[in-house]
Amino acid sequence: MSGSNASSERRRDSVGSLPFSLAAIIWGVSWTHTLAAVAPAFFVAVLLLRLAPLVRRRLGARAPVQVPAAFRRFGIRAVALVCFVWGATRPELLENDQLTGMGSAFADRRPLEESPSIFPRVVRDDRPQTFYLRAEGTHVEVELGAGRARTTRLGEGLFRADYDPRSDGLPGGDGFVDTKISVDGRVFERRLGLGRGLFRPTACCRADGFLVLLSEDSDEAFRIDRAGSVTSLRVGDGPTACAIATSTIFVTHRWSGEILALDSDGRRLRSSVIGPATSLDLRGDVLLIGVEGRHPEARALSLSLELLSSRSLPEPADVLKWVRPSEGRFAVFERRSGSVRLETFGGEGLEIVGLEIRTRFGRRPARVEASGDRFFVALSDYRPNQDAGPNHFVDDQVVVLDAARLLPLGRIVTKSEGSGALIVGLSTGPSGTFATAAGSDELLELDAASLSVVRRWSLADRMRAPTLVSDLGGGTLLVASTSQGRAFLFTMGEGADSLRAFPLRLPAGADEPLVRAGEAAFHEATKRGVACASCHVGADSDYARHDIGHESPRPTLSARGVIGTSPFLRGGSYPSFASFRQVAEEVLGGFRTDSEQRFSALDAYLASMIPDPSPPIEDLARARAGVEAFVRAGCEGCHRFPAFTRLAAVPEKRLFSLREDSDQALDIPSLLGLAQSAPYLSDARATTIEEVLDEAGSHGEVERLSAAEREDLMAFLRSL
Repeated sequence: MSGSNASSERRRDSVGSLPFSLAAIIWGVSWTHTLAAVAPAFFVAVLLLRLAPLVRRRLGARAPVQVPAAFRRFGIRAVALVCFVWGATRPELLENDQLTGMGSAFADRRPLEESPSIFPRVVRDDRPQTFYLRAEGTHVEVELGAGRARTTRLGEGLFRADYDPRSDGLPGGDGFVDTKISVDGRVFERRLGLGRGLFRPTACCRADGFLVLLSEDSDEAFRIDRAGSVTSLRVGDGPTACAIATSTIFVTHRWSGEILALDSDGRRLRSSVIGPATSLDLRGDVLLIGVEGRHPEARALSLSLELLSSRSLPEPADVLKWVRPSEGRFAVFERRSGSVRLETFGGEGLEIVGLEIRTRFGRRPARVEASGDRFFVALSDYRPNQDAGPNHFVDDQVVVLDAARLLPLGRIVTKSEGSGALIVGLSTGPSGTFATAAGSDELLELDAASLSVVRRWSLADRMRAPTLVSDLGGGTLLVASTSQGRAFLFTMGEGADSLRAFPLRLPAGADEPLVRAGEAAFHEATKRGVACASCHVGADSDYARHDIGHESPRPTLSARGVIGTSPFLRGGSYPSFASFRQVAEEVLGGFRTDSEQRFSALDAYLASMIPDPSPPIEDLARARAGVEAFVRAGCEGCHRFPAFTRLAAVPEKRLFSLREDSDQALDIPSLLGLAQSAPYLSDARATTIEEVLDEAGSHGEVERLSAAEREDLMAFLRSL
């Protein structure tokens, strides 16, 4: 009777839990890590259980091994559970079954779908910032740690909160900012990330024997002489560019909007408010300044900061350079068109070569330097006919232009196998012409006469991603890295062994090492010489169209403000930053070095890259009417408050009536910063917001709107 019971128990195990337990063990320890492999594992388990008695008989076993029933019931199941959990949590399973983005999607969606919700979800302590909130109420107040934002109700449950840490109080916190949102008196608590203003040397200017180094993020400036002596200079909020006239230092600012005149010891001589300025050039006794904002301008100022002349610009310019100051003539390196043209104060624009190829680069310059009657322009590629080029193609080079005629004199191609990648630093001075290759950690000496690279020095053992170089004269160069917040003096010699550092006080922050590692990774080139920064200049956009493996070229999206809005890229095919590993390895040849934290560091760095603050609201009534039109036209169905995105890819034929035959899916990008992000739509077919809403754009349900409502809608979109 007992033998019969044991046999019955074994049969129950063979048709009960034992096959599943054995299958879990086989699947958990196997080399195939996909959910589809579970079925073959179960088949193998059943087969093994069926063959086991036959094998025993062939081997002459007289009796089966007696295993206690408790072990069979609990021990084997415990082992199976451990193996299954181990296999189910392996990263290979998530990658092979394309599940890596599930966690990212949930983490992004949950905070934006709760009420009240706020975006962006990072607070910077060094610059003005605009937040948008969705809340079910009529009055909202926002406390960002110790700071308090100024809120405005826009209607339809949307609120805007403007915050400037200098006037509204620093947020405080250590890595996070505990935020209180009061909706009609009821308080809700939210936790936002904290982004600190790190020392990032982004600009410099030089005089005879010394230079000035600026850090926009940390509001710092340093006077450095050839011997390595460092003097701290007191500047305003967001220093962007500088110029030196004899012993007077001029500094422009993005956030405070002022230009300062300092003596060589840093004492303030005079100042003037001119607006957010990002470009400054000095020739003789006249300053040339590029002012951004809603109405971009070029301005000429005297050394006493008196306005001499001004000229409106059709779009913001990255760089303005004097050509002939006596005639009021200057060059405008446009941001979005990837071209350079000539303008004249007090006259019509002098487009000497008009729309000819000679004025167009096809790419946004990473750096522009002037030397005598020549311009040196660092580009990731030279595409004067504006074509996209091959898939993920980069050809780093420096284009030499005749400044007076904008005539290309030649190109110095820096990129070679494993070298010369991502030229972002340029210097023309008494010691020669030099460039920094941030993607390959190098310093290059260039020869404009032979259009060649004369020498290459590896800086990998001293710094990563060198992004700035300046000639102090006497064979001494300053080389700096924004990602590491470090700078070295480099004395010219036979080799690169005479590099020494000068000390700089760096601000501390809980996430600083990871953020800095992420910025270095953003500049790091793959084996094919392509880096994130090759197209996303300054974590923004190069405003060009690229072949990235789709049926048609796609315009580059800005990388600022993308954290918290997965999935990524135009097709929404990348659910997380970790999934970009596939592109790096399969398309771009992989990275030169291995790093386990590369993508988590990239995530931390991009989280700190918030969008620029929205323009001031000039007409609140019209802004509210624009929000009503936004909802009435169905825009909010995809561009949902408060991040103005849907966090999902949508079939193109559902978005555009003229694309009914399309089988592609499109990600819904955020609308924040829309006015500065042309061209629009996935294929860049719209160059203005008006074109997005017209019949050719076929976007949304704008036919419901009257002409006045359309104007209100466009005004609201420009205010984001």
